[in-house]
Amino acid sequence: MFLKNGVAVSGVHLTTQQDETLTKLFPFHNRIWVLDNYRLENKEVTDVIIEKIKNREMVFLYDGEFSEFKDLNEYCIKKEQDFVDPALILNGSYSGDKGLLKLGS
Repeated sequence: MFLKNGVAVSGVHLTTQQDETLTKLFPFHNRIWVLDNYRLENKEVTDVIIEKIKNREMVFLYDGEFSEFKDLNEYCIKKEQDFVDPALILNGSYSGDKGLLKLGS
């Protein structure tokens, strides 16, 4: 809700229907998961984030100016803004080995 071209979903997985609909409506878009801050989440959610990164799905990792916030909602409230610059999300998103290394740092 704070991202241009973003779609808000509840939870850490899409249903089959949600996945099919997004793929059909936005076939040329890259999907980036912007979940809650993994540093502040429970092991179950952290395991899902690791699974997505291992599966080469792009995941935004809360680092730098985002590291202290639970989620984008908290970030926007503290910063008194109603959006997040998409470039910040792109620059903070990782997958594969690079993502696993970033998680470990």
